[in-house]
Amino acid sequence: MELVERRRAARYEIDLKGELVTAKQDVIDARIINLSFSGIQIKASTEFAHQLFPNLSREYPIDTVQFDLSIRLPKPFTPPHVRIGVVYLRRTSSLDMILGCRFEKFYDSSAEELASYLAVLKDISDLQS
Repeated sequence: MELVERRRAARYEIDLKGELVTAKQDVIDARIINLSFSGIQIKASTEFAHQLFPNLSREYPIDTVQFDLSIRLPKPFTPPHVRIGVVYLRRTSSLDMILGCRFEKFYDSSAEELASYLAVLKDISDLQS
């Protein structure tokens, strides 16, 4: 069965560092491996699963589990600070997991900074095509 890409926003394979901040203010190192203007994929260690997804009841269980995320973009870009919501979690091994997330909120000028960085990724992708 062939998978058909249905997302509107172009996605780019990347390898950037980031920091997730939980509701309890725990800071967890993560790697951003895929990026678009609508969402992001994050690779993290499964050792942090209990901090990222504690068994707490939520007012609306169907809502996404949310975190703040800072992305360390290369210079001259300013690191964007965003609120993300986890759409899915996939374990890739006993040590690693992938979080598929959508952007819930952009702080300060983070939307513009991310758009500028994505424009550069698009230019590079167009040159390689």
